[in-house]
Amino acid sequence: MNRFANFGVSFLIVILIPLIPIGLEWWLAGQITDRSLTITAAIYSVSTGTSSRYGFFLILTVVISIIFAACFGYILAIQTPPSHCREASFATIFCMSFIHGLERFRVHVLLRQPFQPLFKS
Repeated sequence: MNRFANFGVSFLIVILIPLIPIGLEWWLAGQITDRSLTITAAIYSVSTGTSSRYGFFLILTVVISIIFAACFGYILAIQTPPSHCREASFATIFCMSFIHGLERFRVHVLLRQPFQPLFKS
C-alpha cells in the first residue's frame, strides 16, 4: 500500500469512524444533543491521544477528557448544560481531528510508515 493509501486508511479508521454515532444521531434525529456531544468529546479526545505517538499529546487529551467527562456528569445531574459546553465540544472534536490528522499525515506520508503491518506492500 502506498503512503497516501496508508494515510487514508488511518484517517478513516482512527479519525472518522469513531464519529459515526454523532453523525447518525444528527441524520436520524436532526440534531445532536449536548449529552452526546460532551461524551463524544470526552471519549474521542482520549482515544486520539492513546493512538498518538507523542506523550505530551496523550497527557493533554487525558486532561481534556476528564474535563468533558465532568461536564457530561454535570449535564446528567442538572439537566441543563453550561452555555459554552456545546461550542467547546464541537471545537474539541474538530481540533483533535485536525491535530491527529496532521500527525497521521506526518507518520504515513512524510515518514512512510505503514498504518498496520498487515497493510505492508
